[in-house]
Amino acid sequence: MQPKHLSLLAAGALCLVGTAVQAQPHKLLISEVIIDCINPEASNDSSEWMEIYNPNNFAVSLDNYYITDVNSYWTFTTATDNKLPTADSDHLIGFPIGSSIPANGIVVVTALASRFLTDYLDGNLATFTSLPGNPQLFQVGPTPPVGVERMRNFHTLETANAQTNFSRTNAAAANGEFSVLFYWDGNASNNVVDIDMVSWGNPTGGNLIAPKTGVNAPGYQVDGGSHTNLSVGTFAAIYRISAAEPGQPSSGGNGVGGTDETMEINGATEASSSWRGLAIANVPTYTNNDLVNPDGVTPGVSPLQTSNVSTWPMY
Repeated sequence: MQPKHLSLLAAGALCLVGTAVQAQPHKLLISEVIIDCINPEASNDSSEWMEIYNPNNFAVSLDNYYITDVNSYWTFTTATDNKLPTADSDHLIGFPIGSSIPANGIVVVTALASRFLTDYLDGNLATFTSLPGNPQLFQVGPTPPVGVERMRNFHTLETANAQTNFSRTNAAAANGEFSVLFYWDGNASNNVVDIDMVSWGNPTGGNLIAPKTGVNAPGYQVDGGSHTNLSVGTFAAIYRISAAEPGQPSSGGNGVGGTDETMEINGATEASSSWRGLAIANVPTYTNNDLVNPDGVTPGVSPLQTSNVSTWPMY
């Protein structure tokens, strides 16, 4: 993956979605990323997924929220083309217009919903949506099953490359990757707002989040952090055990209210870190499509919704 200059994306007009708050960015948290899963990441039959948690006591519209692994993701607001180029192996996806995340609720974004449901929930969407936190499921690839919405995909080959471009990284996770959740209101004169970000493995080159500076990104504050503090470590799955973001300044950054999302201390070996990881050998296995959970817990329960962190990870 190499640095990219992305396109200007069309965004919907600001509006209220039910009781969801839309007029400004609100803090959300990336709460889990599955890096190595039961199916090959290179196939179009992967159940890789990530979870996002809403720590607010109100619902939040997801109209202007995006997920990406493009390291210069902020450049798309003023670029001249409309999609990631054909040869690009990255993803930049946006939530469907009209979608929202409930108060203290979660959403899960997966490469392929049918595979996710088969691998984790016996193929039953109703079982997933009835779990605590009123979870909602979104699919990156084309033709989602009934009851699942598709993410907006900003890639020239949006059908052919959708699932494979959402691939987290290789099975060993050693070469590393990252995910950024950001907000942009659709106005080319306005900057993106960092919502949350996390890294894993040992990324190099284009797999590193590029720092925003006055030279590379006019109008932005200088990012104070780097991969050194953002990487949880080399794991098959990473997950939050707390909504705290240790090491993250509340001002001087490009996040909600001026926070610097690049400075959170994520390393699983750090005592203050809110992140933990599972090694390759600890990734759950499946029998007759039923998940065998190493912690013996119910899929879908986020640690950020319960004081009992032993019920995590959600799978």
